[in-house]
Amino acid sequence: MSQRYFDPQGLARIGHMELVARQVVEGFLTGRHRSPYHGFSVEYLDHRAYTPGDDLRSLDWKILARSNKYYSKLFQDETNLRAHILLDCSRSMAFQSEGLSKLAYGSYLAAALTYLLLHQNDAVGLVLFDRDIRQQLPPRARPTQFRRVLDLLEHAQPGGDTDFRSALATIARLTSELPCPVLVKETGCGIAPAVARKLDGAGVAAIDVSGAGGTSWIAIEAQRAKGAQAERGNLFREWGIPTAAAVGWLAQAELRAEIVASGGIRSGLDAARSLALGAKVVGLAQPALAAASRDGTPGAIDFLRNIIDSLRTACMLAGADKVAELARTPRVLTGELRDWMLQSPT
Repeated sequence: MSQRYFDPQGLARIGHMELVARQVVEGFLTGRHRSPYHGFSVEYLDHRAYTPGDDLRSLDWKILARSNKYYSKLFQDETNLRAHILLDCSRSMAFQSEGLSKLAYGSYLAAALTYLLLHQNDAVGLVLFDRDIRQQLPPRARPTQFRRVLDLLEHAQPGGDTDFRSALATIARLTSELPCPVLVKETGCGIAPAVARKLDGAGVAAIDVSGAGGTSWIAIEAQRAKGAQAERGNLFREWGIPTAAAVGWLAQAELRAEIVASGGIRSGLDAARSLALGAKVVGLAQPALAAASRDGTPGAIDFLRNIIDSLRTACMLAGADKVAELARTPRVLTGELRDWMLQSPT
């Protein structure tokens, strides 16, 4: 068994974390993920009228004693997750920083995720790709799967090119084949209505605009690059559609996909404004990570509690009973955002 990506101390630190799926998932074995199927567990769900053939163990005897009526208890069943870890092995993954290549960093992350998923009885597989799929390991929940993943990672070498020319067709195929919703996320430049409509037509369930104003990945790559590439990165570091404008544009596009606002969200008021513009979900990372880095877990918890309290305050001041109603409250657009909204492309 390869030991290169097996760091016992590192895995011990993450061994008790759980990757609990937020969306209802389907599977075959009992695990830690909610399922649309009803079964037996400790979590009560609902009652329904008893019908002949139902398991008598589900009968609610207390209701029968009180009302002389037959009702069966329903519980939330749990199923396993089938995860596919995709690792880019293209030539760009050979780039090194402080002696560690991007491919090695990704391999360590893949090994850690594999351990976490197998630890909670989930099936996990690995795909190595560049322009095409190089190697593929089907998802398995067996203990030996960890060894197989590590062996595959050990022999991964950077080479070839990454080709995204058929990305839209690939996304459409994934949305039709996968049993779970597919979310597409930008990386800091925002998403225009024309692109969003194509993604919507491909069947994606949600679009994360990840607009300009947050972490600039162009700027990060510029700092890592040298010569002409660094100059070009600095030239385009401010390129992109601001998050607020991207959310507002997509809200007017009448998409079936839900809109996720991220990129430059720093406070509960920023989150409330994004929801008022039409986002269904708001994501933020940098300020929460900064709070955790500065004050540890208590600092991160206090920061997130302040976000929630600020959202409640915004709802109260706007006359909204809940955050979902912020999109229907009156709003006034001023300054740069007003200019962006007036120039919304078709």
